[in-house]
Amino acid sequence: MSRISPWLLVPPLFFLLLLGASPTNAQPSSPLVGSWKGEFQGFPVQMTLKADGTGEFTGDPIRWRVQGPSLIITDEEGEATRYGFEIQGSQLTLSGGDLMGPMTFNRAGGPAASPSSSEPGAQPEAPAGGAKAPGGFPGAPREGAPAKGTGRHANAELPSAAPAAAGGRGSGYTHDEWGVTFDVPPAWKVGQREGLLLLGSDTEAGLMIIRFGRGTSLEQLVKDYGEGMSEDGVMLMPAKPAQEFPAGRNRGMAGELAGTGQDGSRLRGRIIAVASPYGDAAVVFGLTTEEKYQGLRSRVETLASSLSFARPKAAPVLEFLAGQYYYISASAYGSSERYLNLCGDGSFYEGNETYSAGSAGVAAGGAGGGGRWTAEGDASQGVIRVTFRSGETREFPYRRSGSDLSVGGRTYARYGDGSCTKRSPVYD
Repeated sequence: MSRISPWLLVPPLFFLLLLGASPTNAQPSSPLVGSWKGEFQGFPVQMTLKADGTGEFTGDPIRWRVQGPSLIITDEEGEATRYGFEIQGSQLTLSGGDLMGPMTFNRAGGPAASPSSSEPGAQPEAPAGGAKAPGGFPGAPREGAPAKGTGRHANAELPSAAPAAAGGRGSGYTHDEWGVTFDVPPAWKVGQREGLLLLGSDTEAGLMIIRFGRGTSLEQLVKDYGEGMSEDGVMLMPAKPAQEFPAGRNRGMAGELAGTGQDGSRLRGRIIAVASPYGDAAVVFGLTTEEKYQGLRSRVETLASSLSFARPKAAPVLEFLAGQYYYISASAYGSSERYLNLCGDGSFYEGNETYSAGSAGVAAGGAGGGGRWTAEGDASQGVIRVTFRSGETREFPYRRSGSDLSVGGRTYARYGDGSCTKRSPVYD
């Protein structure tokens, strides 16, 4: 795993969304089209894959596409997972991705109908309910609800519209915890995931991401910018030196990156860091294909110029608890790694990776979740209160000893600070 600059701290599979503005990818001749039923830990699950590249999994909307020997499924939060697949007769077997082992489905119906099919008003078969894989904060179920932002959107349900001229102004968005406000381009929507704001459009290609760094200087960000990134088949390097950028009343630095995606496509990105008056920085990153870069570049620059700042809202004890932590356990049968990010902006993310070996071979899998966190107590002990994206709130007692944090029955070692910019405890 390679180190990723804080300028580019983005869940890597989001790059799979950058190849077009439309959320669908037609798969008219794929044998995967249809309804499939399976079982997960004794619970029935159903997956419907429609020919227009949309579908449902246990009642949740998804998008899907085939790339070589892989089935790529993107959920409603924008997270994409790559699975190996094999079809034999009426059975579909998925492997890899977030599965601990192969999962078999049986065909429950032929090609699924869609509203655009030859039969007017055709509706897809309603999927059966089912359980989701466990994950989330230590001891908590994985939430199934869509990610919800902590900001206030002046027009959360943007209407469908023709593409607006690049640089046009839309509605305003305020992230209270960051103290950041900006203009959302017309026909673009904002969502939040893992401490990032994600902006996408149904009519324009590309993706924009905003992250916020507490106590982050432009000088450090410029230094990190020079390192580029290499992650999960996406490689980007600076195409130009970082330069001063006039971001309204705020000081900014801008750069440009170029490289390739997993499929060899040429990618280009615009990235702008803007300093706040309170010693923090907001980073706006836009990425798309080379041929559509100029339009997205204008979007990124206009958004960065619209940034304004208020003093961030800090919950109690965030300063000394905020950080990145990890826990590793191992045995003769495998190992388990857990990662806990308690970020200084009030967001948290917890994930796990498990590796096991047995007579059937080696298996690997993972899960994760996130939301918001606060805490009450002192530097030695207290209570961490987390709110998952589903809205559920839970409390976990904590104890600190040196840089170690004990919570949820595990003792985690600290490997990063509250800026949550480290990708792994191994790399700086």
